Amino acid sequence: MHVTTFKYCYPNIPEMLIDQYGLEWEDKIIVYVTKELCLPNFSRYRTRFKKVFYGSLKDYKGYLRGFMRKTRKG
Repeated sequence: MHVTTFKYCYPNIPEMLIDQYGLEWEDKIIVYVTKELCLPNFSRYRTRFKKVFYGSLKDYKGYLRGFMRKTRKG
């Protein structure tokens, strides 16, 4: 089991997981997202983790491609 965090959503995350952690394209992963907010009462506040993906690393690459396409369109 590996746990890692990325501050931003990079398009090459699947390749980084393969190179640095030795994962295979068929390995299952779970992806969570959280947002960091700056509120007047707190210097930093992080929202609850929300599960956005569960599946193989190969499927995550396709999911990530679609996600990046949506964020570019606005």
